[in-house]
Amino acid sequence: MKKTIVWIGKIDRSPAAFHRLVVHYRLIWVIQEEVPSDASAIKISLPEVEVINCAKEGCWEADIIILAEELILQELLEKIREVSTQKMVMIISAENSIAGEERASTIKEALPFSKIVEVVMSSEEAQILGVNPGALATAKDIVQLLGYGVRM
Repeated sequence: MKKTIVWIGKIDRSPAAFHRLVVHYRLIWVIQEEVPSDASAIKISLPEVEVINCAKEGCWEADIIILAEELILQELLEKIREVSTQKMVMIISAENSIAGEERASTIKEALPFSKIVEVVMSSEEAQILGVNPGALATAKDIVQLLGYGVRM
């Protein structure tokens, strides 16, 4: 049975990169506000991706939660706190982002019982940081499926 990933935030990679991901994982894409212009292209290319607008509902079903939104609001963290316990949470941020470091710290404080992994992205490579060996291995797998090289 495939593990379920809930992706909260913008999808920056091509649908082809996500096709590699959905071969191995069930993917739920949570859209917080208005539907981005690329959503219909992704949905057409990847009909197996479920698109919803309720983060708590999506995270309830998830094995893995990916926070790919630059602006993670405290309100979102409060919604998912009770359904993210003991789940892996990947925090994706851009390289050299001071806001990314601050955001990671805020998320770690808000979700203390989750397996937090930080993924710092550059154009074609990602550095993966965390302490849980299983979560680190899963993050590496996901990042490679998306077409990035990995530094640990």
